[in-house]
Amino acid sequence: ETRMYALVTLLSVIVAASFVHVFVRRNRRYLPAFALSLAAALYSHNWALFLGLMCGAAFVWCLWRSPDHRELLRDGLIGFGAVAILFLPWVPTLLFQARHTGAPWDLPPVIWSLSQGLYFLVGGRGEAMLILLGGGAGLLTLRALSPSGAAAASTNGHGRPTEIAWQRLAAESLLIMGLG
Repeated sequence: ETRMYALVTLLSVIVAASFVHVFVRRNRRYLPAFALSLAAALYSHNWALFLGLMCGAAFVWCLWRSPDHRELLRDGLIGFGAVAILFLPWVPTLLFQARHTGAPWDLPPVIWSLSQGLYFLVGGRGEAMLILLGGGAGLLTLRALSPSGAAAASTNGHGRPTEIAWQRLAAESLLIMGLG
């Protein structure tokens, strides 16, 4: 029985893809897709709050690395503001659920649950290590190809970031979201 988990997974992929299009590639057409998919994920399961929090952290990272702070900040306020407005009617229910529900039959989580969660998600420790090593190698490759201090600082001569700079910032943003 998957209940809402498959839906949250699908919505999380849409959130991540639209985030990259809006806040990394700077394509504002995807702003409604970002806001609607994140709001839908929040309505689907309370754990999507972690996704929203990490999207905020990735947005701050993009804001710090971007040369066009004003436009990016405006898009962030619009996107995250729309999510807040869409989710606002559910906040009283969320607060009620937080006070009155839970899993009293389950053991409280411990710190090593963070690493074990990855193991269970991908099928074991060996698979988790392969994913981490492969992802780390990919990030190191992007870093080596774009050695500048800021990803957006690598320009193509016309003041526009190069493709490798976009890829590097997208990879960093997705890594931040994935850590959540």
